[in-house]
Amino acid sequence: MLASDHWFADDRPWREWGCDPGRGFAATIADHLPWYRGLTVPS
Repeated sequence: MLASDHWFADDRPWREWGCDPGRGFAATIADHLPWYRGLTVPS
């Protein structure tokens, strides 16, 4: 697991549960940037 990349199919749970997984990371990262930036600001 540590020596090479592994790709895992992740569509089965969504299909079985009848749910939409959403727009994904790339499409939603901008919505969450303030939270991420808050983690990098020194206290």
